[in-house]
Amino acid sequence: MSIEIKMFSSPTCGPCKMMKPLVETLAKENEISFTKICIVEHPEIAKIEEIQYVPTIKIYKDGELKEVMIGMKSKQALQLILDTI
Repeated sequence: MSIEIKMFSSPTCGPCKMMKPLVETLAKENEISFTKICIVEHPEIAKIEEIQYVPTIKIYKDGELKEVMIGMKSKQALQLILDTI
């Protein structure tokens, strides 16, 4: 089983700055792949991924999209999602 977290953010987004260390810690604790994608630096990826708001977190299991979360979330809420995937 392979789980991957992709976090889409912007350098001017306050909630993105607060979420990044939470998601990084969560990924490390659960031994999950984590990728942060800046929509300003990579607008083509944001378009392909249909990102309209930041932060947006997408969670994949075995390459299949399982969850999309938009906005500020707590570490506990993220962990609950990971536990149910």
